[in-house]
Amino acid sequence: LIVDYRDPWTDNTTFHGLKNLSTHRLNYEKKTECEVLQKSNHIISTCPQMTTWAKEKLNSNKEKCITICNGYDKDDIIPFTENKKNERKIFLSAGNLYADLEYVLVPFIKFIQKKEQQEKDFSEKYGFEFYGEIYPAYHSLLKSNNIKSVSFNGFIPRRNLNEKYNHADFFLMFSSGDFAFAFITKFYEYLAYRKPIIHFSNDGTVSQFLETNKLGLSIKPLSFEQDMERLFDIIEKGNLKCNNAFDIGQFSIEKLTEKVEQLFI
Repeated sequence: LIVDYRDPWTDNTTFHGLKNLSTHRLNYEKKTECEVLQKSNHIISTCPQMTTWAKEKLNSNKEKCITICNGYDKDDIIPFTENKKNERKIFLSAGNLYADLEYVLVPFIKFIQKKEQQEKDFSEKYGFEFYGEIYPAYHSLLKSNNIKSVSFNGFIPRRNLNEKYNHADFFLMFSSGDFAFAFITKFYEYLAYRKPIIHFSNDGTVSQFLETNKLGLSIKPLSFEQDMERLFDIIEKGNLKCNNAFDIGQFSIEKLTEKVEQLFI
């Protein structure tokens, strides 16, 4: 029995509805979680933090907990070969934006509003494109403040995202406060296109990974204004680039599948 321990079951405070559970129901979930982990032969997590949590729930056989991260499918990644020149810098976010992201998404929208007011040509220089389901309050905030450079475009199929990925200059990634450790699937899709990733969340494994490997920048809630000003200063100077020497091949489905196959030997 191999358990795909993909998302936190009880180790979170804002995600997957755990914060609204009664004490009785939460205890039931914890009991069920432990039973699943105890009876499994292998437990695969997608990030080290979750592997640690799984080990903490086991009295023995902790070695059966392993990390096999999310990755990308090379068949989905089709880079354009022609030189692309946007009239403005495009920031792309692909994925759903839920209510638990207000702590970074509302300051983000407010900051863009301020920049548009300060710089009359801001919306001509920068565009922020969001694809996926969007929490309704964010739509309202955008409309009420007449923000021109940000667009919420709804869901589009993965096959149609390739063109959007290729035309973007930077990628945006928003994580809930207690998910600052989570390398979601979109993270590796972003990496595969070799463009800088801008991560909005608390300091954690993701932000450290990005900055250590020179793959992007992190915007933290406690220093939001300063981090955003720094971001645009670096972009204006043309210094925000992706480290092309970084080995992204280690995150391909082929490489990750080899690790899964080893469990059957």
